[in-house]
Amino acid sequence: MKKKKTTAKKKTAVSKKTASIKKPAAPKKISGSGAVAVNAKQVMSTNVKTIATETSVAEMISLLRSTKFSGFPVVDQNQKAVGLISQNDILRALAHLVKSDVLPADFQETKRKASARLLETDTEHPLSIQDLLAMPVKELMTPEVFFCSPSDSLTAVSRKMTDQRVHRIVVLEAGKVVGMISATDIVRWVSGLK
Repeated sequence: MKKKKTTAKKKTAVSKKTASIKKPAAPKKISGSGAVAVNAKQVMSTNVKTIATETSVAEMISLLRSTKFSGFPVVDQNQKAVGLISQNDILRALAHLVKSDVLPADFQETKRKASARLLETDTEHPLSIQDLLAMPVKELMTPEVFFCSPSDSLTAVSRKMTDQRVHRIVVLEAGKVVGMISATDIVRWVSGLK
């Protein structure tokens, strides 16, 4: 009997030490189906860096390097998410600038197909890297924010990502960014299931 009390004390001491480490909540089984109910909060990354609309592309590239993130939610002066910017947006802008010294009016509509233009060259319109680096990210960001709430199901989030053909979803609570879910986050979570 004495051993059980000692063991209980040891477990309590260990749990107090690890209490500061945030671990995802255990998945809940949906009764009768064998499926697992998971919400966005369990999968989202909370270490999210946001950037302001006026941040230059050069500053954003510096953040990409230092944080190892591939993109950021763009927020206005009230911290409201107004867009998303990723390394692919910069790549697409470079592809357009290879052909011309200005971004076309239909940049947002054509940016999915623009990567192929990197393979073409146009000597009449040299690329102005300095102009691109000085641009505010609001000029290149995707102005539509695909979002979910922390309580949305992972199934709904995954469906939204595939339907909208996006790689990341911003998690908003009361209009503020509280997390991000990327396709990589979902794959990591699923691969952790046994």
